[in-house]
Amino acid sequence: MKITREKPKIKSEILAVVILGISIFLLLSLISFRPSDFPLVQYPPPSSVKNYGGWLGAYISGIFIYLFGLGSYVMVGIIGAIGWNKLKEKNITRSSIAGMLILLFISCTLLNSLKIQWNVLFSGTGGLIGKFFADICERYLGSVGSYIILGIFFLLSILLTTEISLKSFRKVKEKGEPLTVVQEPRETQPGIISSTAPEEPVIVESRGKTRLLQPHFEFMDELYEPPPLDLLAEPKETGGSSEEELLEDAKILEETLNNFGVSIKVVQISRGPVITRFEVQPAPGVKVSSISNLSNDLALGLSVPSVRIEAPVPGKAVVGIEIPNKKPGIVYLRELIENESYTRTKSPLTFCLGKSIEGTPVVADLEGMPHLLIAGATGSGKSVFIHSLILSFLFRNSPDALKLVLIDPKMVELSAFDNIPHLILPVIKDVKEASSAMKWVVREMEDRYDAFLQKGVHAIREYNQTTPKLPYLVVIIDELADLMLVSPDIEDKLCRVAQMGRAVGIHLVLATQRPSVDIITGLIKANFPSRISFAVSTSVDSRTILDISGAEKLLGKGDMLFSQTGSLKPMRIQGAFVSHEEVNKIAAYLKTKYGSPDFSTQRIPKAEEEQGAEEDRDDQLFIEAVKTVIRYRQASTSLLQRRLKIGYNRAARIIDAMYEKGIIGPQEGSKPRDVLVDESYLRKM
Repeated sequence: MKITREKPKIKSEILAVVILGISIFLLLSLISFRPSDFPLVQYPPPSSVKNYGGWLGAYISGIFIYLFGLGSYVMVGIIGAIGWNKLKEKNITRSSIAGMLILLFISCTLLNSLKIQWNVLFSGTGGLIGKFFADICERYLGSVGSYIILGIFFLLSILLTTEISLKSFRKVKEKGEPLTVVQEPRETQPGIISSTAPEEPVIVESRGKTRLLQPHFEFMDELYEPPPLDLLAEPKETGGSSEEELLEDAKILEETLNNFGVSIKVVQISRGPVITRFEVQPAPGVKVSSISNLSNDLALGLSVPSVRIEAPVPGKAVVGIEIPNKKPGIVYLRELIENESYTRTKSPLTFCLGKSIEGTPVVADLEGMPHLLIAGATGSGKSVFIHSLILSFLFRNSPDALKLVLIDPKMVELSAFDNIPHLILPVIKDVKEASSAMKWVVREMEDRYDAFLQKGVHAIREYNQTTPKLPYLVVIIDELADLMLVSPDIEDKLCRVAQMGRAVGIHLVLATQRPSVDIITGLIKANFPSRISFAVSTSVDSRTILDISGAEKLLGKGDMLFSQTGSLKPMRIQGAFVSHEEVNKIAAYLKTKYGSPDFSTQRIPKAEEEQGAEEDRDDQLFIEAVKTVIRYRQASTSLLQRRLKIGYNRAARIIDAMYEKGIIGPQEGSKPRDVLVDESYLRKM
């Protein structure tokens, strides 16, 4: 495939020719320089000049020699090198530019320190700049010390300018020894890792067709019949790139990076369902940052929406360049549930994530996480992932072994699961009722701890070794942002469950399409170390959810980064796809097979009841606050916070109420308010 970028290339070549022309003009002007031609030292100015560059050449060369002395030729060499690299389409790094500047100043200083007789323009062999630095070095370092320090910096400037390490000189020497091999070895092609097909489970004949056996788990209730796999769509073969096409892409990748002055070699290609990762090995002296900074240029050169660069790949001495496939595939939930990575795990809360870049099925255990935070922009695949997560649970757990609390402020994403037997509460669609539901979850957690205390156990697995058994409880919230805006106090309940719920079998799954710091607060992030980020709009959002950038480079439609507890870098995964039709079929099967749950035994108070109870508690708290300010004869929010163990917002509301009732005086600067009543006021209350 040919990459054409004629206009930028022509502009670059024109600029390179101009820079080279300037360097040649300066060189000729310096060679033909005569002090008598310089108008600033000759009065009256000469009527004619003999400089090859004319008046302009005489003027510029005079300034150069006055400032840099013989170092002016180094300056011309630097300008010429820049033009030559520009003509060869080689990028000049910042370290090279810094090395050139250091080389210029060190050269001027060294030339002046050598004390060569050269009185052109009375500035010395190193010019005015060289004389300035040479005087400083000789004053503080002496003659010998100056030469040592200047020699060290001269060597450093050469290394920075050329970006060649000292080890490379040793390698060149070794390569210069006589070789015994006469025939040139054939260049090896990069290895290609394809998506390996899962091992085939046991099959039985059915009407001339083969059918995969229903997976069964040791911990599953023997009376539970999970939904049949036939309700899930069968995986379809999707056309991927051939090996020849991948090798051609690898060649284009090498050529594209070489055009930017970065020499690499593709050593391995990992082909996944949607992404192909090219593992490249930089040449000696090539910095990893020079590759990472070219993601947008690579996307332009390869004609793809985005390119994500992982530098380095964990556990390997290579850089991973992830490029979207021309013909993306689809990961079906059925092929993951049939895979042994899902069927052989013994945790009841194992769920399917998708496939890795290598095409390997990836599953995770919510029990070990123990909570999960999900973020991503609209349409990135969050809701589909939540559907696949719930279905993964339903294939492993009976209604007696797992209970779900589904909170769906968007009112449409989780409605398909309404009245399935695994629900312990109806699907909650009212934002105000969500706070009440979380209070119920907190009470359930406290009741479970009381039961554990009576039996002397510490975890739900120990408790369930006896009867009656407690079911796992998974709370799934599809849009956290709506709850945080309407009920800010829900954050405290979520964090309390996150801190204490694991031992009693209560786990949280939170999802939001607004990964901002006011929604995903530091307290929530601290209690949710396992996180998934789908495609987001900015790198700021990516750092908010994952603490690193990269999610803004995702493609959407299930493309995710999964960061688990203890992992150094997130794993890129293509999430499993499950359609609404499949979800409806499985929900209908469960409701038909096991009926709808009885919610009468688990009742959550209505919003009005919660508000009335809250007002009663506020009345009692107000009386305690009045007693406190009368006892200490001063009123402030900090005093109420310390003595009543309440938050700032509630303490501020109580202070305002006291002022309205005339109990305390107005605010006077930073002083505490005066208390206007005594203990007799309490008897009236």
